Amino acid sequence: MISRLEALVAVHRSGGVGEAARSLYVSQPALTARLQRLEAVEAGREAVAALARGDLGRLSVGSAPAVGTYVLPAVIRRYAGEHPGVRVQVRTGHSEDILTTVLAGEVDVGLVRELRHPDVETQLFYHDELVLVVPPDHPFADEGRVRVEQLGGEPLILFDRFSSYRELTQALVRSAGVVPREVLEVDNIEATKRMVMVGLGVAVLPVRAVVDEVMAGRLAAAAIVGAQLGSRQVVAIRRRGVEPTPAVAAFLGLLDQIAPHGHIGDVRASDLTG
Repeated sequence: MISRLEALVAVHRSGGVGEAARSLYVSQPALTARLQRLEAVEAGREAVAALARGDLGRLSVGSAPAVGTYVLPAVIRRYAGEHPGVRVQVRTGHSEDILTTVLAGEVDVGLVRELRHPDVETQLFYHDELVLVVPPDHPFADEGRVRVEQLGGEPLILFDRFSSYRELTQALVRSAGVVPREVLEVDNIEATKRMVMVGLGVAVLPVRAVVDEVMAGRLAAAAIVGAQLGSRQVVAIRRRGVEPTPAVAAFLGLLDQIAPHGHIGDVRASDLTG
C-alpha cells in the first residue's frame, strides 16, 4: 500500500505518470498498475460509503392495489431521483397478503390500510378519504350534494369484495337503511370508474383514485348529506426488531417527509365536492 500511495504522491508532484515513473525508478506500465490498484481500493471505499448513505442497495415494497396505482408511483419517482443507485422492486396485493410478505421478510416495507400485528412496526403514511362519484350529466352532479336516502334509487357499483373500501360502502348504506336499486360488482377501481362514466351507476371511491377524472370533467363528485363516508389510514409496516438498511431507512424517511400530517398533497374530498 505504501508504494501505491508513493506513486500517487509522485504523480501529483510531477504532473504526469511518465515523470513520476522516472523519479521512482520504475517503468511507466508498473506505475500505472500501482495506480489502478489504488483506484480499486478507493472505489470500494466509495461503494461502502454509498451503501451507508442509502445511495446503493435494494428496496422491496409491497403495496395495496389502490396505493400502488394512485400514490406509490410519484413516491418511487422521487425516491429513485434521490437514490438512483438503489434497485427498487414493487409487488401488490391485498393488505392482509402484504402483511404476510412483510412478516416473511419477502418485502422490506408494506403500504397497507391500518393493520395491527405484534410483530410489525407501523408508521402513518396518509389518510385515505372517500367520495361519491357519479356521471357528469347525473342530477347529483348538478346539486353537488345528495341525501343518503337518495342512494336507494340508484344502481350502486361495488368493487373487490376483499377490499376495505367495499366494507365502508356497505356499512354506509346499511347504517342508513338504504337498499340500492341494484348492485353491479366489478373487481377493480379502474373498471368501477369506467362503469360510472358510461352511466351504469354511482360508486364510493377513494379521492386519490378519481381526482384526475373529476378535474377533467369525466366524473363528478357529490357530498352525501346525513352520512359520514369517513376515511381510513394508510400505513407503512415493517418487521419489528429488524434494523432497516440505509436504503429502507431512506424510504421510510421520505414517507415521513412528504406526509408529515398524514395527508399527501392538498387533495381532500371537500375539494372535489365544493
